[in-house]
Amino acid sequence: VKKKKIRPEGWFSLDELRVETIPDDVRRRFMFCLTSEAQSCRVGLFFPDRNAAKNWSARIRGHVKTNRKKVLFGVPLEAVPTSKTSEGDDLPAIIVTLCEYLRKTSLEAEGLFRLAGSRTTSEEIRDILDQNKDFDPSQFDAHSLGDVLKQWFRELPVPAIPFQYFEKFVDEFGKGEEPFLKAMPELFNAIPKRNLMLVRYISQFLHEVSLSSEVNMMTTTNLSTCFGPNLLRPHGTFRSPYEPIAVNGCVCLILDNWEKIPNAKAMSLPPVLKMDGDVSPNIMRTPSPIPFLPPPILPPAPEN
Repeated sequence: VKKKKIRPEGWFSLDELRVETIPDDVRRRFMFCLTSEAQSCRVGLFFPDRNAAKNWSARIRGHVKTNRKKVLFGVPLEAVPTSKTSEGDDLPAIIVTLCEYLRKTSLEAEGLFRLAGSRTTSEEIRDILDQNKDFDPSQFDAHSLGDVLKQWFRELPVPAIPFQYFEKFVDEFGKGEEPFLKAMPELFNAIPKRNLMLVRYISQFLHEVSLSSEVNMMTTTNLSTCFGPNLLRPHGTFRSPYEPIAVNGCVCLILDNWEKIPNAKAMSLPPVLKMDGDVSPNIMRTPSPIPFLPPPILPPAPEN
């Protein structure tokens, strides 16, 4: 049989392109759509299974030049859409949504925040959130959701504990555990209220994760290793080997003693986006998780 030659019938620019993976329940196949706002057109590509669709969407994303305005990631804290709590506090809606879902379904997930999720899945989650589309976290695994949560904190232009307070926290930690705990209220009273509310909320949540450490292997020491530099970091690079250890130590003490943060109360916030049921995601598990070793105890930083 003579095959017909396939000729291109047009072209599709990758500039300002959005890529999204969509399950096609009717045909029992998967597809991803390429949407170009510049060209006012949309193309759907079908694949036999979800993995094939994800692999190709990842390839396309690698060549896409996205010029969209940043909405959630890499923007100042005050510019992020918020959710008002019952106490009248405004918290980033993305943090409330992810934390509340993980709190309901995944506190016992092994290696939560330590084991990496799928990079492709994390990018898909970011695209959905950035485009303000309906977001159902039950469609994604806990580790990819955890990756997105860490990425949001990591990409803040100014960290949750702002740069100008870095040295004060590290200096107080160098004096020992008891002096640091005694100074915690004063340290946190100095930072902006918006940052204070965010730090106490995420600290309470991570403390709750650590309460299941016998199952998930995530003690406050392990969690501080994952979150330390995302919450507290200098403007630029660390100046000595002592500083990153001090950062992890500070965050570990904060997680263990989150109630010492001023006005810290148990907050039960309604999720920003509607979620149906408490269906656990397809959690990645490892047969033999290796717990982190605690960081070595070093002497206080030398005085200048």
